[in-house]
Amino acid sequence: MTMKHKGKDLLILLNDVAIANSKSCDINMDCEVIETSSPDDGDTKHFIPGRKSWKVTTSYLVEADGTPIKSHLSVPGKIFTIKVKSRTLSDDVMTGHAICTNCKITGTKGNLTQGSFTFQGTGALK
Repeated sequence: MTMKHKGKDLLILLNDVAIANSKSCDINMDCEVIETSSPDDGDTKHFIPGRKSWKVTTSYLVEADGTPIKSHLSVPGKIFTIKVKSRTLSDDVMTGHAICTNCKITGTKGNLTQGSFTFQGTGALK
């Protein structure tokens, strides 16, 4: 029987502090491609892998625990050490550095306040 990863088992840590009340998390890994086609190839293009990049986007409930909203809004532009790990597999950890490029706090009447953040990786996610 194959065990499936559950959404609640994915943890994101910023500077070794887990993001609490995470509602969603996306980890995007990209690889550029470099065209190596020559005129002799006719109408078919050829490519090789180029540079890689990664990005983490997370959304969580903003707690009313005495932490001011302005502390969340001061995060863009800061560099963090990010760890992506599994709650169930202790050795399933990836670490890298990332710059917070976006912060959005949303509060709607009748709902809990949510924060969403985007972190652009700088260097490898290992």
